Amino acid sequence: MAQRATNDDAIIEGLSNTGGVVTSAALIMVAALSGLVLGHIAGLQELGIGLAFGVLVDATLVRGLLLPSIMTLLGPRTGGCPLARRRFYVSLPRPSRFKRRAVSRVGEAIT
Repeated sequence: MAQRATNDDAIIEGLSNTGGVVTSAALIMVAALSGLVLGHIAGLQELGIGLAFGVLVDATLVRGLLLPSIMTLLGPRTGGCPLARRRFYVSLPRPSRFKRRAVSRVGEAIT
């Protein structure tokens, strides 16, 4: 049986695996929204500034500081499956084992 990682290990692994993707996506969104800021319509300029600021706050403060802090405070309760979903998964039929058939050529099974 595989050993489960601790909550701190999960936070570190999650941040290290997704940090670059989240940062890149935020930079792309800010670059795209800067087109609105550079326009000549005041309403779209305000919208562009507001959305770009929101994306930057989400990428830095929420995902970099707030989420790991909440996960640390809540501990192991953050990684569990909700009770209703767990009941649903338990009620699903489980196939015994998938039988593999040998294939000689594409589409032809050896019986």
